[in-house]
Amino acid sequence: MAGIKDRIEFFFEQLARVLYTHRFKTLLLLFLFVGAVFYKLPALTVDTNSEALLKDDDPKKIIYNAFRDQFGQDRMILVAITADHIFSENFLKN
Repeated sequence: MAGIKDRIEFFFEQLARVLYTHRFKTLLLLFLFVGAVFYKLPALTVDTNSEALLKDDDPKKIIYNAFRDQFGQDRMILVAITADHIFSENFLKN
């Protein structure tokens, strides 16, 4: 066990020496990397759809799509009503 620990510590010591020796190159590479990440940040999208996790030819996805086509989408419809007293008896009767 001590051999693995010593090798890991030696690796990080050498890495620190190299990074410190070439600190300006390291900073330049770091700034280029961070700049590239920030440059592409506006194009970043997050797909929260669980269907995107399955391939198009996955048997389970094919069955699910057939089920959805037969019974309809799982989307929700929201109806908004505006009135002074929407819970009054007169409004609910009409």
